Amino acid sequence: MPLIDIDSNRTITKHPHAGDLALIEKKAGADRYRAMMEDLDQRVHEKEVATASWMPPRENWRDTVYAPLVEIANDDWDFSGLLFGCMVWAHFMNRPERWGFGRYNKKNGQPIGGITYFRLD
Repeated sequence: MPLIDIDSNRTITKHPHAGDLALIEKKAGADRYRAMMEDLDQRVHEKEVATASWMPPRENWRDTVYAPLVEIANDDWDFSGLLFGCMVWAHFMNRPERWGFGRYNKKNGQPIGGITYFRLD
């Protein structure tokens, strides 16, 4: 399902970083890639709003299902976060519900580093 850019009302039908997503899937392997997507599914289930940079919390991902991202990024936290963002985008594009997204600077005075997704149906 396409994503809707809330600010421009534009429909996005292709992943803007499809090459990076393919790299993640290849390097992580099918089972670990699927495990990360299943974890995202649990985190988003029945939510109406989700912000990529807050799921999962900024912690050491080494001992989590997201360890492959840390490995692919050679322990570069910022790069592993970007890889995570690629996965989140793909996850929302592949959900059966209709979702939109936007970028926001702050919520309650706290910086928002990632994209915020909104359930539209």
